[in-house]
Amino acid sequence: MKRAATALLLLVLIPTAGWADSPSLKSEALITAPKDAYIDDAFAVSPDGSKVAYVVVHENGRAYLTFHPSGKSVEITALTDNPQTLDYTPDGKYLLMTWKSSAKAMDGALLDPAGTVKGKFRKITDLTWTRKDGKLMLVAFTEEVLRGGTRYTVALYDPASPKKPKVRKVIRTDIRGRLQKPEEFEVGYFFNNYSKIAVKIIGRYDKKLDRKQPDVKGVYDVFSGKLHKGGIIARSALWDREAAFFRRHPGWDAVVKLTGIPTASGIRGKFLLGTGVDSWQDIKPSGWNISRFSFDSLRQQRRASGGNIFFSLAIDPQNPVILKQKKTEPRAVHFFSVSMKDATARDLGQVPLTEGYARWHIGGKTVAMMVLHETWKVGALKLTIYSIR
Repeated sequence: MKRAATALLLLVLIPTAGWADSPSLKSEALITAPKDAYIDDAFAVSPDGSKVAYVVVHENGRAYLTFHPSGKSVEITALTDNPQTLDYTPDGKYLLMTWKSSAKAMDGALLDPAGTVKGKFRKITDLTWTRKDGKLMLVAFTEEVLRGGTRYTVALYDPASPKKPKVRKVIRTDIRGRLQKPEEFEVGYFFNNYSKIAVKIIGRYDKKLDRKQPDVKGVYDVFSGKLHKGGIIARSALWDREAAFFRRHPGWDAVVKLTGIPTASGIRGKFLLGTGVDSWQDIKPSGWNISRFSFDSLRQQRRASGGNIFFSLAIDPQNPVILKQKKTEPRAVHFFSVSMKDATARDLGQVPLTEGYARWHIGGKTVAMMVLHETWKVGALKLTIYSIR
């Protein structure tokens, strides 16, 4: 799945009051594809917002990694003409690109700011970054379903010399998703850039009491092999359900979730920012009404920037709130940030959206946005650069 901004089906929060005054993002530049070409929907904004990297694909199949505002480009056809992801590292010194190499795997590459390939990674599931002892490292993660179990490989690379991993760990589970050492536990989901696993430590059978002991929450450290025990899992089915939720969002720094019920005037409930099972914060302010927005328009940027997670939702012109007032409301995409520290949300502004849906990426105070057609989601002819006021 492409990740310039990734779709979710449940989520985010919009205050009822004040949205009529939501500021408009300022249009700074319009990038247009050359004749007989299009701009791929994998693009990235540098962390400081000063550069935008995007891929131009020509009708003859040639692909060029291009940079705004310099306009410089480098051919990447030998790598791919259909990137799945494109991201800057947090220091802005490198780009990470992935593309499909088979139905079940991807290849990836590390590129410098000029687009020169510095390293390649084959048959991976994800390519991202982390910090180890304060130093930026690349993370190549691979999940392989084998006969009788699953094999996970986590490899760390120094971006300055990425040909061989500095650390490589392999974990193999049985067909139930369990390991037996240091004691029996079940893999829930990877987190903290694949360096840790949230696990369910299986309770042993107590012969004296003639009953099974309760399962316990735990964290398995991928690199040290140590298992850290937590509290008792009171509701095993609930733990399984939440673990499956986070397993569907690998490599995400946090996820926003709505818990509530639908009513005649919209969904009522509360909004949570989650980093793992039992790790949820109420998003502030609470009591928000999302009835004006189309749920399937939600997009989220999976990695935090500046300590914030970014989201967007599009206005539904036929929403219950506006229909009650017998008015019309123009369709627009609204952007927000949510603080990872205290879950405080901020309105960043809006952009008109008359048709299709938006794919975007935020870095610094810059938003790059592309409008995709409902029936053709590979790319578009235009990419617009906005600034947050």
